[in-house]
Amino acid sequence: MGNMEVKKETKKMLDDILEKVEYAALLARTEAYRRIDNEMDSWIEDGKKVIHESKHEAWEACVRAMLDKKYLTKLSVLTHVQTLDVAINVMYKLMTEPVADVAMEFDRNSYPINVIEFVRNLVLRFAYAGPSFFEATAYREVSHDEQLLVIATRKENEDLRRLGLSNPDMQK
Repeated sequence: MGNMEVKKETKKMLDDILEKVEYAALLARTEAYRRIDNEMDSWIEDGKKVIHESKHEAWEACVRAMLDKKYLTKLSVLTHVQTLDVAINVMYKLMTEPVADVAMEFDRNSYPINVIEFVRNLVLRFAYAGPSFFEATAYREVSHDEQLLVIATRKENEDLRRLGLSNPDMQK
């Protein structure tokens, strides 16, 4: 077999692999869009079960904005769907498990960097233990603006606890 034949065979193998990868990506995107159509309300309601009622309206607006098909691209749809799945899972775990354990499990999962950033920010803004989780999962230096947001969110969450405001769904 000559050098040219080997190159042709290698190119064909690579083209076949690329075609399979592209098809798998298409299937994943199709499934993500199907889930958006069928599960939007579930993401909203599941999130409301683990966040304070004063943040329910903001949570719903956030979920709807993240999943707005007018703005999703073939690159962002998978990220946004995975982000919501992971963020809700993390917020549920933070209700019953130590922050360090949840953060360690999150770090071990090796999510794509854009999913990591979205999840950290959603959990920071909506979960009671969000500020601690955000700090525990920092993989780079936290910016000054992020530090200010952590401080403000921590104070807001402490104020909500001190006032005795709670989410009745969290007891379920």
